[in-house]
Amino acid sequence: MTTAADRRTSKRERTLAALIEHGLDLFERQGYEATTVAQIARAAG
Repeated sequence: MTTAADRRTSKRERTLAALIEHGLDLFERQGYEATTVAQIARAAG
């Protein structure tokens, strides 16, 4: 049985993975200095 806490943890882990993935992609494409947190968040959804 999945609890609410398990679902929150799972969603948190998916969100973190998406932020990392998209952040690294943006850093590679446009450089660290040119990438904003807003761009990463928008890309990660």
